[in-house]
Amino acid sequence: MIDKPEVVAWAMASEGSFSIQRVRNSLQPKISINNTDEIYLDKFISLVGFGHIGKHINTREDRNWKPIYHWYISSFADCLKFCESVIDYMPIKQRQVELVMEFCKRGIGRYSNNHRLPIEEKDWLIYDELRFIGKRGTNDY
Repeated sequence: MIDKPEVVAWAMASEGSFSIQRVRNSLQPKISINNTDEIYLDKFISLVGFGHIGKHINTREDRNWKPIYHWYISSFADCLKFCESVIDYMPIKQRQVELVMEFCKRGIGRYSNNHRLPIEEKDWLIYDELRFIGKRGTNDY
């Protein structure tokens, strides 16, 4: 269970991302938050209680660039658990959370008798809607 879900929800609303990513010919949920302050993400993961922290170092020669730290989860079960914990506290991004929850429930349902069933058309529609919501620039299809 997430400690202080309202704090986690506000952090995700301001700096987080709820997405579905293409991995080869498949789709996978991903929830992440980025920051240049490692202490911020250490505190965040202590509130959430699970997930991974990675570090991205800019390979350009500009010495003024700080490393970027990112917390992320990408399993269907972890993403669903996270979304269910924060949905009631999200000041914005509720639709993104709902879409990721629906996608994760469908993903968990596709596992039957240790066999993964293929992605269905509905999953691609969820993916497209989530991409449209997060699109920068004009929102024209």
